[in-house]
Amino acid sequence: MRKRKIIKVYLDRHTLEILENEHPDEKINVTIFFRRLFLEYSRYSQYEREKLLFKESYDDLKRAIKGGNYINIKITGLKENIKCRPLDIKNNKDEQNNYLISSNGVEIRTVKLCKIERIFISHEKFEKNSVENRFLLEIDKEFDPFTLNKDTIKLRLTENGELLYKRLQHNRPKIKKIGDRIYTLTTSKDKVFSYFFKFGREVEILEPKDLRERFKNELIETLNNYSL
Repeated sequence: MRKRKIIKVYLDRHTLEILENEHPDEKINVTIFFRRLFLEYSRYSQYEREKLLFKESYDDLKRAIKGGNYINIKITGLKENIKCRPLDIKNNKDEQNNYLISSNGVEIRTVKLCKIERIFISHEKFEKNSVENRFLLEIDKEFDPFTLNKDTIKLRLTENGELLYKRLQHNRPKIKKIGDRIYTLTTSKDKVFSYFFKFGREVEILEPKDLRERFKNELIETLNNYSL
């Protein structure tokens, strides 16, 4: 889980004087300044606000994409860093998030910008292959981060979990029952995590192992926030 940072902002008298000179007909004070600042921020769409909140990560990714550099990234919920080839950053109009599109040379993956904790830009270079170039052309027409990579996933739902699944329809993946409250689905791991993590104890990921670990690590980090 990304560590929370406390940012302290001080507005000095010199800055206020500049604002007063720019708006001679108004009385500018600290309250008015920050009210305007937050109002201006709120006018941005969510994915534009993300670019401001995670500006350092966003700028590093854009630099690596432009330079064709391999990167190593630390993703929330995963213990190991991932080496990949950054291809592009896209936003999805429905989810309103920015996604890094990356590749290992064979398989295309996506990860939310807000889930990237650290980025290390390598001096090692790469050239996009035909699969990557074709994929980038396709997503220019339509981008859906949840249909890029499909995995076979098995999970167990409690009785309450089954009721939640019936009720929560937004972004709901299609699942098929194969046993006693055990379900299988073919979709992306990110979609399963996004949809089912809010189920809490009403869901258990059975397969694949890395997705099960991702759920477990996220829960452990949550418990650590409460010193348990």
